[in-house]
Amino acid sequence: MTRVLFAVALLVGAGLLFLVELLTARLLLPLLGGSAAVWNTSLVFFQVALLAGYLYAHASARWLRGRFLPFLHPALLLVAAAILPVSVARLGAPSGDPLIWELGALTIMIGPPFVVMAGTASLLQAWYARSGAADARDPYYLYAASNFGSLAALVAYPTLIEPNLTLRTQSAAWTVGYAVLVVITAVCALLAARFAAAPAAPTPEVQETPAAAPRPWLTRLRWLVLAFVPSSLLLGVTSHLTMNVAAAPLLWAVPLTLYLLSFVVAFQRLVPVPAAWTAGAQAALVVVLALTLLNGEAGPSLPLFGINLAAFFATALLCHQEAARLRPEAARLTEFYLVIAAGGALGGMFNALIAPIAFDRVVEYPLMIVAAALLRPGPLPGRKHGLAAALDLAVPAALLLALLALILAGGLDFSDFNGDAQIFILLAGLIVFTMHRRPVRFALALAALILAGSWPSGWDARHEIARSRNFYGILRVVDRADPARRVLINGTIDHGTQSLDPARRLQPLSYYHPNGPLGQLFARIGGGPDTQSVALVGLGTGTIACYAHAGERWTYFEINPAVVRIASNPKLFTFLRDCPGHPGIVMGDARLSIARLPDHSLTLIVLDAFSSDAIPTHLMTREAMELYLQKLKPGGLVVFHLSSQFLDLAPVVGAVARSMGLEARLFSDPHATDDAGANATTGTDYQDASDWAVVARTPADLEPVAGDDRWRPIRAAPGVRVWTDDYSDVFDAFLRRQRVSPSP
Repeated sequence: MTRVLFAVALLVGAGLLFLVELLTARLLLPLLGGSAAVWNTSLVFFQVALLAGYLYAHASARWLRGRFLPFLHPALLLVAAAILPVSVARLGAPSGDPLIWELGALTIMIGPPFVVMAGTASLLQAWYARSGAADARDPYYLYAASNFGSLAALVAYPTLIEPNLTLRTQSAAWTVGYAVLVVITAVCALLAARFAAAPAAPTPEVQETPAAAPRPWLTRLRWLVLAFVPSSLLLGVTSHLTMNVAAAPLLWAVPLTLYLLSFVVAFQRLVPVPAAWTAGAQAALVVVLALTLLNGEAGPSLPLFGINLAAFFATALLCHQEAARLRPEAARLTEFYLVIAAGGALGGMFNALIAPIAFDRVVEYPLMIVAAALLRPGPLPGRKHGLAAALDLAVPAALLLALLALILAGGLDFSDFNGDAQIFILLAGLIVFTMHRRPVRFALALAALILAGSWPSGWDARHEIARSRNFYGILRVVDRADPARRVLINGTIDHGTQSLDPARRLQPLSYYHPNGPLGQLFARIGGGPDTQSVALVGLGTGTIACYAHAGERWTYFEINPAVVRIASNPKLFTFLRDCPGHPGIVMGDARLSIARLPDHSLTLIVLDAFSSDAIPTHLMTREAMELYLQKLKPGGLVVFHLSSQFLDLAPVVGAVARSMGLEARLFSDPHATDDAGANATTGTDYQDASDWAVVARTPADLEPVAGDDRWRPIRAAPGVRVWTDDYSDVFDAFLRRQRVSPSP
């Protein structure tokens, strides 16, 4: 019974820890413009808070003594509850560095309760180790119960909790769960006090034996590294998903779920997984992952995401199985967890705090893939193995030179699935896999594949002329041929294009093409009363400004200063300088900025802001629509850019419009002119498929699109609830997109 009670306490505590991570990040997301970096910054905060909790647990277990000491923990839990419930009400508007602001906001919202809760797992396992139970000698299996609770919370949040409960209800329910944890922990403390009061009979845990001697520093360092690498990879693969799909709990939870599952599998006893199986699977998966980097991740996005996630899970499991093998005796349990937490915090800090400053591209992710290969079991170079050690360096170097020779001399395009290059890719993968039993050789060979993939004359024949990295992501400006054009890319998503042909440099391209939905709309309303005072949410390259007419007042609202620097630099893009409107730019979150405008001062609002591959959710809620209508003059229009590979967002706009008695139309344009079909010589310009919606107060206000059957009423989708600032369901939008043909 005691074991069950302790396991339940660990499960509840861990579940609450990870639920509150998702809840607080979801609450902060709208305040920070829906940036994909919100979650990574949150992860770093919670990893450091977890470290602080483990430090508290280690210190109290090691240096504090007394029969009533266990009651300190439930007492601290009760005191920390003074700042609950979790809410953003105590926060002011974001200011200064968004990363620093977010860390401060999290400290105010949940810092003390989280730190104390984080010590629960270590303390309860240490208490149980003194119980005298048959399995008290090795209580680490309770760590699997703790991680199972975390795992259950992560699976439940995006699939059950977020789709069915408002944020306010989630916060209230979490507070109730916290109260339950206080009670259960108090009961466990009572039992622990009885353990301490029992006769001091020798037990396997407290006996002075040679096994209780401090572990060597080298072993502690290995614990640290084995935690550092999976933690860094967790943030790396999460960024990869959220930068290219959407910043949402669904995609935050998937990598973190796999991360925790690796802990569960590594520390559980029921079904042992042989380390040799894990090592073999991990070798195959990281080779496949390196090959996708070699060919520039050309191909369908979802399979690529699956490869990244599978390789991440196998690598995390490999590291955590090795950490479980090296775990110390129960007397040093809290020290072990403290070092593991330190490694996790350092891995998160490396990705979220150091890498954005040190690197202008995502170096940390492939770097950790190589580091993970070095941690594989196998012989390391030594003096007795001179030839083998030399080959560990020579073979990967030869592989890299061969790949570069094929790129430079043969002109091979590794991203061409139908080309000869794929034969060389498969051959290279087989060669690298044969090296997996030698960690150094294998790691350097993986590095050779990744370096060859980043070579600018290889698969990526585009000429990169500018790059920027900050809290909001990575921006690149590249030149492409056929037709010659310049493109702004955020992650892997194009966010604006300008022709390099002087005769066409002010011709809107891609999603904004005159033949597309937005171009057709401006052909009808341009220069009239509907475009006299326009708010443009999301700057991109400034393309839409070319639909303005002299004398009109157009204003861009942009949260990312790097976007403003790029779009305003005439050496990169000239829309803002040369288009007739000469729009102004307001920095900051668009909703907060628009709220400060006079009521009924706008004639048109165009929402073209994108975080990852989709418009931020807080710009699509009922409250957001109420704000837009408040600022629009009678007859004004709200235009949404809804193009997304992964999310079906038109029903969301339709549901909000119907709930407010508004009119909504959608123009889903499948027409796209790719590189092969676009040609400046023939006058055919580059165009992307796109989805645009228009919302108005009355049918009469939609007169500009009346009679054009391409603008169709947005059909009601079964089960789609109205999104509010307190509720959204990205998981449902994702599932709907998988049932229809996605927009490119």
